[in-house]
Amino acid sequence: KKIPGIYAVPLISRYGNQALARHIVGSTRGSVVQGDVEIGLKGIESLYNEELTPAEPNVNVSVVVDGRGELLKGGNLHLRGERGIPARGKNVVLTLDKDVQQTVEKVMDKHADKGAAVVIDIPSGEIKALVSCPSYSYAQGFLWGEEFDRSLNLYHPGSVFKIVVAAAALAEGVVEVDEKFECDGRYVFQSGEEISCWKEEGHGELTFKEAFAYSCNEVFVEVAQRLGSEKLEEYAHLLGLEEGITGYTLQDQGGVVQIGNLQGQIGNAALGQDGVTICPVNLAALAAVVAQDGVYQKPSLVKEIRQPNGKVVKAIEATTPHRVLPSPVAEEMQSMMELAVDEGTGKKAQIPGLGSAGKTGSA
Repeated sequence: KKIPGIYAVPLISRYGNQALARHIVGSTRGSVVQGDVEIGLKGIESLYNEELTPAEPNVNVSVVVDGRGELLKGGNLHLRGERGIPARGKNVVLTLDKDVQQTVEKVMDKHADKGAAVVIDIPSGEIKALVSCPSYSYAQGFLWGEEFDRSLNLYHPGSVFKIVVAAAALAEGVVEVDEKFECDGRYVFQSGEEISCWKEEGHGELTFKEAFAYSCNEVFVEVAQRLGSEKLEEYAHLLGLEEGITGYTLQDQGGVVQIGNLQGQIGNAALGQDGVTICPVNLAALAAVVAQDGVYQKPSLVKEIRQPNGKVVKAIEATTPHRVLPSPVAEEMQSMMELAVDEGTGKKAQIPGLGSAGKTGSA
């Protein structure tokens, strides 16, 4: 039944059922200030709450009518503030690519109960996808475990940290890629303590390059002793593992690398355990350093702030890229990471016909 003066019109929801990047975007649900104006609770909604809040919270609706005062069919409704200002806040433009983000989320939802995935553009450092699994429903809110943004939390990286050890050792000249080692399945310290290789019977004789590809613990514990804790910390910092994310100051600092001086502490750190916690975004940026021939670009997540009409009011400038590894060292690392995927522990990540490189890790 029609009621004079009452019209049903479609309303665009702030969050739809197909909303992407829910952890990083955050939400406004649960808290209000100044009447009906919601404040951001998490993520971008919280960090850029001031920019996203409408200048005119009290909304009027303007319509187009005919000479009889009847609403014109097909006419648009306009939401305006009390002074005629559009009742919308500014727009925060992210670096995320909708298609890439959507694809990665679908893959994660299908194949992972929990985890994180990061896609970084080379050479810009722009984050094109940032996914934490499981996701959650805006309507239902968080369920247990869903509130954690695994893409930005800190974790022991495991053997992925061997990228840092290898790069530092090659740059400092304490090892050569073709230097030969003997792995019998364990490394024994002067104190009598020992660290086992994941391959209990040992890898036997292998080069440093092969030790990287097969993720030999014994060899990397040995090489880490040659470097020492100070050099390991120096290169972790140099390679950007403690950096934050441009445009996302909720993540001012990346990982934490504080390694003790005891042999066992250095050995465990070489395996990405004791004293080493890293954010997945920083690990993606680390891989990008190798891919960019030794040049580091700090990851970025926010491009600019725009008025509702599209006018840019603030550009978020990316940092200047700078060299952190000699080009020859980066080229050697590329070859080692390719071998890890072609023949080593990362075979499952191999992409036939395209080529791929990487480093496995577990912790």
